[in-house]
Parts: sequence; C-alpha cells; structure tokens
Amino acid sequence: MDRKARDRTMISFAEAVDFAFESLKKLDCLPDEADKLAAFVVRFCEIDDRKSLSAVIEASLTQTLSFDALSRAAAILLAKGSPIHHDLAEWTARRLTEQLERPPISRRFRTGWPGALAERDLIFHSLVVALQERGLTPMRNDSSPSMSGCDAVAAAMVRRRSQPSSYKGIKEIYLEVNAKARCQQYHGVGVAVTNALIKDTRKV
Repeated sequence: MDRKARDRTMISFAEAVDFAFESLKKLDCLPDEADKLAAFVVRFCEIDDRKSLSAVIEASLTQTLSFDALSRAAAILLAKGSPIHHDLAEWTARRLTEQLERPPISRRFRTGWPGALAERDLIFHSLVVALQERGLTPMRNDSSPSMSGCDAVAAAMVRRRSQPSSYKGIKEIYLEVNAKARCQQYHGVGVAVTNALIKDTRKV
C-alpha cells in the first residue's frame, strides 16, 4: 500500500472504538444454537438428507439442543404449510403423544451450548483485523499504551456493557481464532450464512 492510501485508512483510537461499537451491534442479531440447528434440520428435510436428519433425531434422545431444534424445525414447517419429512413427522407425533421427553440439560452445558460463541469470536477477530487495516496494531505489550485493535474492541464492549470487555479477554479470543485458522480447525459457520439460512427457512 502506498503512503497516500495508507494515510487514508489511518483512524484515531476514538474512531476505532466508535467503529467497533457500531460493528458489534450485529451481536444482538446472532441466532441461538437451537435456531441454527433447526434451520439445518429444515434443510435436511427439504433435500431428503435422511442420514443427517436421523443423526439429529438420535441425538435428541439424550441432547436437549437436538430435541429443541427438532421441535422448532417442525413448527417452522407447519407454519409455512410445507410437507414434513416422514422421519420428522414420526418424531413429532411421538413427542406430541408424550412418548418422548425433553432430556435434561447437562450441568456442563447450562451456561451455553458448545459452539455458541463461535460467531461472536469470529466477529471479534474480524474487527481486530479490520482495525489493523486502518492502522492499529492488533495487540500490544503490557507496558504499551492501550491503543491496539484488541483495546478498541474491549472499549466498545465496555460501552455495550457486555462481556468480555477486557483487553486480555479480547486478545485471548483473537489469538485462539488465529491459531485455529492456521491449523484449519475452526469450523464456525459464518454469521451471514446462518442468518440467511434461518431467514430462508422462515419465509411463509
């Protein structure tokens, strides 16, 4: 990037915090895990993916998340007037006749489902990267002024009165996503993809 282009992208720390604050509003629109899985169940029904659908149905015997997702998927299809896949219809009939009970939530999942923070962490990471492109270093030394991209995101989270709101917390998430990306172990589905899929399944 030449000097003129670089100068155009430079922003102050205050502007970086404002930018992060506005960008973080998308956190308010993130679907929960049951909604995301329900959208995929609807898709499995539409393309007759019995293998994937059966896996969710089997999991619903012991997993609350799968049980709730199947319930929401059935409700979505009924509201749309769409045909319900035979396997889901059979499961729904068993549930309505109380042959199936909602499994209790495991103690280790009471604060959230696995993967529930994946999209949030991707948003934090992408914000730090965007701020780096605008002239802020992603991180800093402990003795350096609080002027990095992670600092800006943390300050925006303080303004939102949400957690995590510390430099250390945002930095840990940024480094974790970086590490998983390098190892190709990060399997989070993009926010735009999941939101679009959910929106599509709920069209009447």
